[in-house]
Amino acid sequence: MTVPDAAQRLGTTVEAVRKRISRGQLDSRKGNDGRTEVLVLTESARGPPTDLTLSAHDPDTVRRLSGLEEEVSGLRDEVDRWRGKAEEAGQRAARAEGELATKDSLVAELRAALEHERQERAELRLVLAEARRPWLAKVLEGLRRKGS
Repeated sequence: MTVPDAAQRLGTTVEAVRKRISRGQLDSRKGNDGRTEVLVLTESARGPPTDLTLSAHDPDTVRRLSGLEEEVSGLRDEVDRWRGKAEEAGQRAARAEGELATKDSLVAELRAALEHERQERAELRLVLAEARRPWLAKVLEGLRRKGS
């Protein structure tokens, strides 16, 4: 049947049928007219109805429903626990990012200080080299400058 007919038969929207086709949940093919045709099973081909209200008074069904409700409750508790853990992990990650930013700025400051110290060391070497020159060399250089 066509996609709109399948949507009506399944009690859903055309977009939902298209998504089920793309996920592989429904079989489809292109018809001779170029439109997409969907394979929808009849009620007898789907198997017995799964509506549990038909046998709600059956003790076995009630027991199974109770077990399922307990399992769902347990799963919800576990989901809440994992959400809490995820939130804690997010908070730890945010703190770590803040600490990292602080350390990055400290590293930048230390690099600037190191560069300043290197420049100062180079200047002091020049001053020391000048101070170690013999006094006679200094006097002769001064006289040469004065004479030129």
